[in-house]
Amino acid sequence: RAVLNSGAAGNDERSMIDHGHGERYDNVSSFRDGEGKIAGRAGVPNFQKDLAARSAEYPVFEFGSGECKVCEGKTFYDLEDGPGAIKYEDLESLNTRLQGTHFDPFGSVKSALQRAKFSCTQFLGSPGRLVSDDWFLKCMREEGYSKVTPQWVAHHSKMITIKLLRYELQFQNLFGNRLLCAEAIYSQLCRRYKKEIVDCKWSSLHRILMREEQESRSMILSVTNIMGKNAVELSDGWYTITAQLDHLLCLKLSLGKIFVGMKVCVSMCQLHNSRMPCHPLERDDAVYLALHYNGVFPAKFNAKLGFKREGVPLVGLPQVQPAGGIVPSTLVLIEKQYPLVFMERHEDGRMVKRGQASEQEATDRFESQRERIKEEIQEKMQNECREEDLMDEEKVEALTREFHNRVEKSFREHSLLERNVATLLNFRVSQVVPAHNAKQRSAIISMWRPTEELKDILSPGRIFKVFNLMPKPIGNNPDMIHLEATRAMHWIPVGTMSEQDPGLEFEMNDPSCDSVATLTQQRMGHEFDFSGALIKCQRINEREHSVFMVSLGDLGGDESESWLLRVTVDAECAGLANLRQAKPFQTLSFQSLSFDFTDFGNSVVNCKAGIQSICARKMVGTSALASSRETALMLRRVQRLTHA
Repeated sequence: RAVLNSGAAGNDERSMIDHGHGERYDNVSSFRDGEGKIAGRAGVPNFQKDLAARSAEYPVFEFGSGECKVCEGKTFYDLEDGPGAIKYEDLESLNTRLQGTHFDPFGSVKSALQRAKFSCTQFLGSPGRLVSDDWFLKCMREEGYSKVTPQWVAHHSKMITIKLLRYELQFQNLFGNRLLCAEAIYSQLCRRYKKEIVDCKWSSLHRILMREEQESRSMILSVTNIMGKNAVELSDGWYTITAQLDHLLCLKLSLGKIFVGMKVCVSMCQLHNSRMPCHPLERDDAVYLALHYNGVFPAKFNAKLGFKREGVPLVGLPQVQPAGGIVPSTLVLIEKQYPLVFMERHEDGRMVKRGQASEQEATDRFESQRERIKEEIQEKMQNECREEDLMDEEKVEALTREFHNRVEKSFREHSLLERNVATLLNFRVSQVVPAHNAKQRSAIISMWRPTEELKDILSPGRIFKVFNLMPKPIGNNPDMIHLEATRAMHWIPVGTMSEQDPGLEFEMNDPSCDSVATLTQQRMGHEFDFSGALIKCQRINEREHSVFMVSLGDLGGDESESWLLRVTVDAECAGLANLRQAKPFQTLSFQSLSFDFTDFGNSVVNCKAGIQSICARKMVGTSALASSRETALMLRRVQRLTHA
């Protein structure tokens, strides 16, 4: 059943894991004919003719010699990878045209495994001879393969049997009952020995375990065994390794979305319990790869095993799971760059978040305290010092050292040695998706300690391919996800909105709001921009102001029917000075407000202006200003609300 699933895996590769973002993988295995000539599509008819003329009992494809031999009526062909060779599409076409063969896959699996143990020529003794792994080992050593070991032969004979059996099951009319025999396995063993041990061309898992490559590289692997509720065995065709699944992948495994025989593309894996480089056959049983949902994708049945040549798979923002691990790459449109945030960590572990203005005040206050301590110590030492001491160079040097020591000690006592401050820059991005995908999602990307050059490059309206982002489970808005930059994160510019392929779909979201009434049904945390007339501003406490505003379009209408916007403004809001200087019914503009709740009884929408918000004054014509009667009515209404 395990091997038969591999044949069914090609019917709908997207159904294997319900990500919805599987890519097209055009890497396919290719084959070469037995006469040593590159067989492109022009060589297909002869290939088909030879197959049709062969004996139906035990014709065999020989995978190692590269020569076409005829031995007791049995033809041997060599099939291997190479540029311009027959591709999977050619084999599929041949398999479709050869409809005369009656092949029973359920009965053939057992017989094929039996055929793999028997010789069909004189080469390994005699036709029908039972060939064991010890016999393979003996023959290889007699031919000069001196470094081969029993463990190596046993492992690779098993892997080769699975490989050839998959060919028979996948191309039943073409290879059914024609591929597996001891000679084919032996020739593949010799070929693998030359490739791995002589030429040192190692497989992907071999290179990872030997620390020749990073385990985070994208690979195509095959599921060869289910080892429990949270573990599977993966293979690159040469060697196997245990893979531990995260919670989301375990759910897919329990639903049958991950099964033996399917191929998966894995990226951003983590290798655990591997302290030293080792051969795959010598690794400890505790060594495993950790797989995460955001880095596992369904692969086509004809995808070539090993490192993926086309690069890192793209993950759409709608498919990113907050608990699914690192996102290998995604394509985004920069919508907004928020004001810089300064995060200070104190010695007791407290974190203080500040805007640019507050950070400048904190820096000035810190430097002022240090200067005051220096002046006090300097004045004290001057009073203690005698005039003749200043004439002696050695005493002057000693006094200087003592001054620095006292200053450092005092700084340490008052926690003024240095400030541990890191800058944080947030971006709002939207998804760039193929035109047929209508699902949209936005994200906030957080980046620590950005350079000035990067801040200038990441401007709104530009499209980037972003690598290695870590999702964070923040908030409960399904239309917004938070991503944090890792150390390996990097940006590749793709272009601007006007330079993109018409097959891609993107849209710069317009967060502006012209009427307060349109906000009444929004979800908590919804972000928007607002411009309106200031009615009243009052200080709630040391850190917050309460601001009442009305839409410019509601001025001149019925005061009792107009909706009011109440903004709770934090002290870290950028442009707070503009709010303090504003007068009633002057026009203010807020960016990046966060919706809180709606007071339907009083027709008031409540929102917040935090550290990422900006307050600015906006000039409008005199026609938009309120009359004196309307001003009085609005002020009385706000006064009732503030005293309620």
